[in-house]
Amino acid sequence: MNDIFYFVSFSGILLSIFLAFVLLRTKSKNNKSVKYLVLIFIFFALLIFYHEILPRIISSNFFNLPWLLLSFILFIGPLVLFYTKAITSTGFKLNIKKTMHFLPFVFYVLIIIILYKLNVLNKNIDFLIQYMWIIVFIHLGLYLFLIRKIILKHKKMIQLEYSNTKKINLSCIKKGVEE
Repeated sequence: MNDIFYFVSFSGILLSIFLAFVLLRTKSKNNKSVKYLVLIFIFFALLIFYHEILPRIISSNFFNLPWLLLSFILFIGPLVLFYTKAITSTGFKLNIKKTMHFLPFVFYVLIIIILYKLNVLNKNIDFLIQYMWIIVFIHLGLYLFLIRKIILKHKKMIQLEYSNTKKINLSCIKKGVEE
């Protein structure tokens, strides 16, 4: 059973990398949004590698602890926000100010490494996990709210600019926004 799970995990990594490569090779009008989508695919490939493959290669309790998943969740929110902005606005550029969105991820990883080195995590793991899940849910909820707000604003702008909006409304995400 472990071999099948390992094979599926490894296949997921290869598929993510393959899709990222295919997307990079396509000629697109909005090349910036494609780059963010490629980053999302690479992100999920790294997530699978880190949680499924790496613990099988390196035996350490550091990779098996549930709080490491939280660090990846802190990273995906800003990444999807930037992808959404790249799709919906023509002048979106990533700059130093916008990279501040990744600071919660960086701080979280640094704090976890320090606590692991100080051997504090093993003693207070249940409290830390509950506390961090609350922070992560608030963080992800905030990003989902911001993404929804951007999509709704873009939808209104399209309706103001064009009389026939059937082919321009971000139909792939329209359903999720209206619910």
